[in-house]
Amino acid sequence: RRAAAVARDSGGGFWAGALVGGVLGGVAAYVFAPQISKFLLGEDGEADDIGGVEETNTKLTGEIAALNREIDTVKAQMGTKMEAEKTIKSVMDDTLGQASI
Repeated sequence: RRAAAVARDSGGGFWAGALVGGVLGGVAAYVFAPQISKFLLGEDGEADDIGGVEETNTKLTGEIAALNREIDTVKAQMGTKMEAEKTIKSVMDDTLGQASI
């Protein structure tokens, strides 16, 4: 009988523990959140790494521009190659067409 009563009671113990843990966690977050944000953002309340973000943005913009130039160069080379192949094919067709006459 006693084991059955303890087994039935353990569900309530879980919820009580969850409630107490949630309350304690909320209080700890409320108390420590200002200190954590001061540590992460610095004393003035602004992120310290703004210059690094701008520098990275400038660097990436330059790299993207360089990649776009390379893509344009490859496209131009491919276009030139395709035009050359068309010209060769046209000359070959004309030559073979005249040879069969």
